[in-house]
Amino acid sequence: MYLGLENKRVLITGATQGIGAAIANEFLQEGAMVCISGRNEKKLVNFVETLRAEWGAEKVIGFAGDLLKQTCIDNLKKRLEQEWGGLDIIIPNIGSGKPLAQDPLEVGEWERLLNINLLGGVKLLGSFGDMLKRTQGNIIMISSIVAKEVIGTSIAYAASKTAVLTLTKYLAKKLALENVRVN
Repeated sequence: MYLGLENKRVLITGATQGIGAAIANEFLQEGAMVCISGRNEKKLVNFVETLRAEWGAEKVIGFAGDLLKQTCIDNLKKRLEQEWGGLDIIIPNIGSGKPLAQDPLEVGEWERLLNINLLGGVKLLGSFGDMLKRTQGNIIMISSIVAKEVIGTSIAYAASKTAVLTLTKYLAKKLALENVRVN
């Protein structure tokens, strides 16, 4: 399928496995350049090597770090400015659905999942917003079916993914005025 993504510069966080890895492969098939991030350096290096072998070293950047930490976000932003001169698309795929507490009203669990699934994306978008405005870029948010359906998962996780949908709707309306598309 031709989507007109040749040489678009795409950042995909949480991309060493699962949905993030699949997204990276799809963008590469369309001719985009991808920067993938992950906290596990060994997984990241292995996946970057795999992608570079298939798509070319110039098409793939890897960044290891915890993007819930502002210093890591700042380092990634500097690197993308230096290597690519900007960014066209960002996909904040930082997330976790693994429950650590059995009590559905355990406040610490709610704070943990909201921090990862919602605030992780908010921090990232807040830091990269200027780049996307410059390029009239795109933001692709990742939620989950649990935001709309009651299925076997943690209530805190479902609520955090519902919050992502709300964030997406409000950002789409606000950033459209600055020619940034949000889906």
